[in-house]
Amino acid sequence: MSKMEYEDFEKAWNKVGCVALIILLLMMFPLFLFKPSEGCLSESVFYNRKIQGVVKNRFYDIKNHSVETVTISFKGKYNQNFIVDVDSSGFFDYINLHDSVFKPLHELKVIVYRDNVDTTFIIDYGCDEN
Repeated sequence: MSKMEYEDFEKAWNKVGCVALIILLLMMFPLFLFKPSEGCLSESVFYNRKIQGVVKNRFYDIKNHSVETVTISFKGKYNQNFIVDVDSSGFFDYINLHDSVFKPLHELKVIVYRDNVDTTFIIDYGCDEN
């Protein structure tokens, strides 16, 4: 193969590579465009849970990017964690250990009972996709 043929061959492969890269990026673009935000994923998980019990722990989960996490104990036997990291309602800052918490299934409303007073929060993950 002569030097000129090699240069033509190299230019052709560069063009093929560029075209392939462009096609790949165009194919992946819709995935980025329609991917639900983290807030929407967290909201969906939270919305589809019933929560009832006593606050056993509230902490920043260092193993999971230091997200705000709450542990609820139901009848002292069953514990469930849920993430409220992107919530802007003030729920995480308000709750204390031993507060009673109730959240109906398919709602974002959480009721906190403390000292015979109930306080309601609407958990807001910032999801505008619904």
